[in-house]
Amino acid sequence: MLIVNISVMGWIHTIACLIALAAGAYVLAGREGTRRHRRIGWWYVTSMLVLNLSILAVYNFDIVPGAGQGPGRFGIFHWMTLATLLATVLAVIGAVRQRHSRVWAHVHAQAMLFSYYMLVGGLINELAVRILPLRATVMQVSPHASNPAQTLPVQMAQSLGILVWLVLIVVFTIQVERRPRLPRRADDASLQPAE
Repeated sequence: MLIVNISVMGWIHTIACLIALAAGAYVLAGREGTRRHRRIGWWYVTSMLVLNLSILAVYNFDIVPGAGQGPGRFGIFHWMTLATLLATVLAVIGAVRQRHSRVWAHVHAQAMLFSYYMLVGGLINELAVRILPLRATVMQVSPHASNPAQTLPVQMAQSLGILVWLVLIVVFTIQVERRPRLPRRADDASLQPAE
């Protein structure tokens, strides 16, 4: 495993990623609305904030379309980090407002799912870069690739991740649609026309 030259910020990022992977898997697979779901959800959100904010401080390597790759650049990885931060914040706002609004329930579910998809996508790339036997294997499969993320096995794993994400979008949409919503206030229920 390639763990040399990892800074303190890199270790904070790595530990936050591991916490987010475990907490996010529980939150996405577990029963919604329970006290445990909310508590572990806050672990997930906190670790996502830590890992994303920490990556904004790392400029060892990034890719800027049209300008190449290298250190000291604000590039694709940083922009993906901002998108993931936005999704995490939207997921929290949606969680707070979802009891009374189907739209916010969808925002919560889909934003949480997107943030977890981004986390898993990063994991796939990091595994191919950091685990030396895996790195050697994927580079052998695609000798033309300039880095492990451009190899066929990693791209296939990322494509599978996208496919699973798309299926889960449908599953979560159906789940949200089946859940009943509470009216905003007791007065609102009396103002609604009878069906």
